[in-house]
Amino acid sequence: MIKYILKILLFIVSVSAFSQPIAHKFDYYKDLKLTYTMGYGFIKGGLVTISFKDVSRNDSSLHHIYLKVRTVGVFDQLYRIKDIYESYIDKETGYPVKAIRNIREGGYRRYNIVTYDHHIRTDSTVIQSGYSGEVVIPKNTFDILSSYYYMRHRYFTTPPNTDTIIYVDTYFTDEVFPITMSYVNKKTVKVKYGKRRCRVYSPVTEVGRVFKREDAMRVYISDDDEAIPIRLEFEFFLGTVRCDLISVKYGKN
Repeated sequence: MIKYILKILLFIVSVSAFSQPIAHKFDYYKDLKLTYTMGYGFIKGGLVTISFKDVSRNDSSLHHIYLKVRTVGVFDQLYRIKDIYESYIDKETGYPVKAIRNIREGGYRRYNIVTYDHHIRTDSTVIQSGYSGEVVIPKNTFDILSSYYYMRHRYFTTPPNTDTIIYVDTYFTDEVFPITMSYVNKKTVKVKYGKRRCRVYSPVTEVGRVFKREDAMRVYISDDDEAIPIRLEFEFFLGTVRCDLISVKYGKN
């Protein structure tokens, strides 16, 4: 179950764009590091860190997002997960240029680079994957990390309607995966980082071996201009798992 939860953490920031281009310079977190702890009751199972900075590659100025997911404590002895995801993003459009996935889970290893071409075709985006080769996907699709910041700009910083439902595609593990997310309500939550008023969203989950309801997941986004994920909550057959924000650092790390 721990592996499944850690994968879901990535899907929270994996809501791919619709086909419309972004009309102005991409709104971005600069020189920011977020740290989350994941636990089942009083048991600490994992840590997630996300950092953001600007870099130069091939004479181009890009945004760089770096995410690391790892197990801790007894879960690390059992599963030994240390996954790293990176995204390089065009500063003017907000679309990804390159995405890296570096997986270390027990004895399993997988390293893959995906590059994106959003201009070669007018009706679609063409990617080059180290594992899948050339693949044609929906126009202006985002990778697993850059997609959240498009959603932040388009949805999470404006007042939601009670009937807001977001339909999106994600591209992850070499496939396009549709996600539906609905707005639930507003709620104040207290985590180690502090008490924050949040907007609550519910991605649709697949009922079956892991989840018992379609609305078994909750995403808490701060109800302010920062729109930072504060808490992720999962209801399983065996109980509730939470991933809470514990640290926010600004400036170069």
